[in-house]
Amino acid sequence: MGGTTIWVSDETKKFLDSLKTKSYDDAIKKLINSERPLNIDLTTTIPPGFRVDRAETEKMIPMDCIMDYFFYFFHPGTENSIRDFVLIHNGKEIFRLKVSADNLTDRVPLNIFAKKGDVVWFEASNVSELYSYTPIFTIILRPLAKVI
Repeated sequence: MGGTTIWVSDETKKFLDSLKTKSYDDAIKKLINSERPLNIDLTTTIPPGFRVDRAETEKMIPMDCIMDYFFYFFHPGTENSIRDFVLIHNGKEIFRLKVSADNLTDRVPLNIFAKKGDVVWFEASNVSELYSYTPIFTIILRPLAKVI
């Protein structure tokens, strides 16, 4: 395998060492791949006649980023059983959907800055007394550019 020698500052070398990879090559690949969009999966099964809230759905933001989009999908058969869906970031409502529908899907632009350690969660009710539902809820994150 061929290669190229590059010179880096001591500070950059320490940073690459801190990534704890097998080689500097792997460390650089890890940094390059970390620029790709990430997501937070909030998908949760909502039991019959139950309301889920922060205790069941809370997730922590893993890095400083932009919450770019919120994606949701309700499976066939959900009809209008999932109601009063609210997406929350650090206690502030950022998206609301009154009622679900079969095959209802959308990608909602958010464009909200979030810091590492911030929390997001959703609250929603399942008004069906017979069936559990597992709608798909995902937040697409865009990492901020790293300054070295």
